[in-house]
Amino acid sequence: MNNRFQILSLDGGGIKGLFSAAFLAKLEEDLDIQVIEHFDLIVGTSTGGIIGLGLGLGLTPKQLVEFYFDKGPQIFKQIPLWTKVRNLLFAKYSAKDIEDIFQCNDCFGNKLLGACPRI
Repeated sequence: MNNRFQILSLDGGGIKGLFSAAFLAKLEEDLDIQVIEHFDLIVGTSTGGIIGLGLGLGLTPKQLVEFYFDKGPQIFKQIPLWTKVRNLLFAKYSAKDIEDIFQCNDCFGNKLLGACPRI
């Protein structure tokens, strides 16, 4: 009997979330498993939260890799050095860009968080 509670914790880091998604995709491919089936809870910060939401909504890590290639540059725009200094006080990325991405039905669809049993 296994009473362990497995948590997948995904860190932030902007477009570097592509690495986490690619790692999970490779893990699924090499081990012939579905990563989501091995965790009771999926959590993440920033880009890790985006991956966690995608997994919770039923997207595969491979689909999330495609998402990052397709939408990543729009969400995680490169910013000038002077703007980086300003980011010490304000949000690094535009909430509007992220909201626009999540509201388009071709990305995550129109599901609500309640549809994600592991979030």
